[in-house]
Amino acid sequence: MNTPDAGTRTLEVVVVYAFDSSTTTPAYSLVDEVYWLVQSKIGSLAASSRLSYIYFMSSNNTYTFEKRFAASGEKIIVQTRLEADRLIRECENPNGIILLLSDGLANKGDFYDGVEDFVSTWPVHTFTVGGDGYNQGLRTIAANSPGGTFSHLPVPAEPRNSAAFSLYMDDIIMRDDEKPPTRDLGPRTLEVVVVYAFDSSTTTPAYSLVDEVYWLVQSKIGSLAASSRLSYIYFMSSNNTYTFEKRFAASGEKIIVQTRLACTKNMACGLYEADRLIRECENPNGIILLLSDGLANKGDFYDGVEDFVSTWPVHTFTVGSDGYNQGLRTIAANSPGGTFSHLPVPAKPRNSAAFSLYMDDIIMRDDEKPPTRHLGPRTLEVVVVYAFDSSTTTPAYSLVDEVYWLVQSKIGSLAASSHLSYIYFMSSNNTYTFEKRFAASGEKIIVQTRLACTKNMACGLYEADRLIRECENPNGIILLLSDGLANKGDFYDGVEDFVSTWPVHTFTVGGDGYNQGLCTIAANSPGGIFSPLPVPAEPRNSAAFSLYMDDIIMKKPTYNKMAVVLTADSVMVGVELNGASSAMAREGLDLVVVLDIQGSREGGDIKLSKMKKAMEFVIMKLTPMDRLSIISKGEQANRLRQCPLRCMTPAGKADLKALINGLTGRCVNLEQGLVEALAVIRRRVHTEGRTANIFFLTDDNEGYGNARSVDPGNVAVHTFGFGKNAGHELLKDMAKRSPGGTYSFVPDDSDLCAPFSQQLAGFLTVVNTI
Repeated sequence: MNTPDAGTRTLEVVVVYAFDSSTTTPAYSLVDEVYWLVQSKIGSLAASSRLSYIYFMSSNNTYTFEKRFAASGEKIIVQTRLEADRLIRECENPNGIILLLSDGLANKGDFYDGVEDFVSTWPVHTFTVGGDGYNQGLRTIAANSPGGTFSHLPVPAEPRNSAAFSLYMDDIIMRDDEKPPTRDLGPRTLEVVVVYAFDSSTTTPAYSLVDEVYWLVQSKIGSLAASSRLSYIYFMSSNNTYTFEKRFAASGEKIIVQTRLACTKNMACGLYEADRLIRECENPNGIILLLSDGLANKGDFYDGVEDFVSTWPVHTFTVGSDGYNQGLRTIAANSPGGTFSHLPVPAKPRNSAAFSLYMDDIIMRDDEKPPTRHLGPRTLEVVVVYAFDSSTTTPAYSLVDEVYWLVQSKIGSLAASSHLSYIYFMSSNNTYTFEKRFAASGEKIIVQTRLACTKNMACGLYEADRLIRECENPNGIILLLSDGLANKGDFYDGVEDFVSTWPVHTFTVGGDGYNQGLCTIAANSPGGIFSPLPVPAEPRNSAAFSLYMDDIIMKKPTYNKMAVVLTADSVMVGVELNGASSAMAREGLDLVVVLDIQGSREGGDIKLSKMKKAMEFVIMKLTPMDRLSIISKGEQANRLRQCPLRCMTPAGKADLKALINGLTGRCVNLEQGLVEALAVIRRRVHTEGRTANIFFLTDDNEGYGNARSVDPGNVAVHTFGFGKNAGHELLKDMAKRSPGGTYSFVPDDSDLCAPFSQQLAGFLTVVNTI
């Protein structure tokens, strides 16, 4: 067996001309240029690296392919008129790449049909050499491959003479150690467009605020390459026009002087125009900043905004109310790497240190940021919500009091300006009470205030959100502690639909009857955590609980997955409900789930429903860097054809949710199910920087086959016995035989989200494997 470092890497690349090549068109000539550019790049790798092409001719409904050694040009397969995956696969080489270049049309016919459903073994990087009419299809094709990308920019007119395109091709073809040494071309050129996403017919406070943001952005990107450009777009309803301008950020010199044009239909809040302003520069480094007045505006300029899929990141902000926050989240989510700002733009953007740092984070790479970014201890805002009736002092109330004082002792060690608040509800007079103080000194900022409840207060989360928001501090946390009941009424209603701006960490101080709701509340927040174990009887005297609170308040939790025990204990386990950001540098997860729920057995329909909800939860929490495969149905446990190991892109998630919803309860051969799951993992081509795990859920005893006989090798198998009829001893043995495997017993009347989320915690955070 070869060692990982076997010298220069052999690479297989196939260039697909994804359009009719019956005649030589400009598109054909462009792809030819790309082909020769790729040959020059991979020719510097191992002499055995191979380059192939495939093109189609509608005139005789044939396709042609050829393969050659990239370095020497010697042909291996001469031009044959008779497929990209096969051309790579037959070489038995794990290093393969497919480059698919489209004319921008959704072509139909034998050669094209099925392209958006094809799941490639190798990365497929897609480009357009024509219009952008097929961009969504090209995104889907790339997303259905491991590590595939869609190029933001069309192929330039002279690919071999474009430095930006050449660097882009280096990035997708070569590893860092293979790239040419002369890649440092000085500071990065950046294109930024600021969109005033509201009516600017008159100068309003919103307009003035965005002006401030514009000049702040200019000061930041002016420190990058002198060629970096800054544009703006604003709209005026008085004459239904939009205005734009582009300038060099450093010098202020105008490239496009202020230009006013009549609005056309469905301008997507100016995003089409912003996209064009960046695209025409042929620069892959583009950012759009969209600032809204908080209203769901209508009309030619605005229509279509939530359906627009941007080529570049769109970072959204509100400079008014939060009435349109959900729309702003959608706009950002429809772009690659876009974000929605938790906080509204502050009253003086250029004087706000927190806002300035936030803008650094979304505009600049780490190596471009100013060196003086350490501003001392972090100021933190924490709100503790007593999510139950506090009309009388109950054991639950006393427990949450203990948690409150524990939290105060912890955040008191941070910046002296850190604040701690509480909110509680009294049904006796339908009021809620809140108070805010400095955590370190105890000095009160808002003395105890009691107000009448209004409709749909979402268990106090609206008020908690306000208490943090008014401080204009991006570091906020909400701790919601429930009595385990699904309470109803003005104070509680709407809680499971509330989407928080800050992390909401949920706990139970009573039974586990509302655990599913607490999972949902946490999942609806960025980075929220649901604690599967109740708060201990003496929170301030529990070392485990104290450490757990440190993890969610002070720092990102770490997990030693080799130390997870196979039996229940009293350790408080952190359940991370949000995938780590790219900055956290976690490994990608390859998860194979074997599902064996028999709908025909008594209570089977209920269990099947719980299984579907839990799997939807898993799908929701995985990110595009993760891949998921599902095995279910049939005594031979055939892997679902609709579900190979899929990247968890939006398209992949939608497909798997539909698949899960269509499952019916049928028996799985446990031995064959485990064998098939291991086979899925062992067939992987791309394994570097990825961790593989198996979830095995059953409500049956051994039944079919002998799963104990299967050697899991170095793959962790996490088993879940659902109900009293499951083969619990077998499941324990299966878990024990695998490195880091765990076994979980799930009672018949419990939900599955909690044990699934507990296991996902260690996968979706930075994992310490010492």
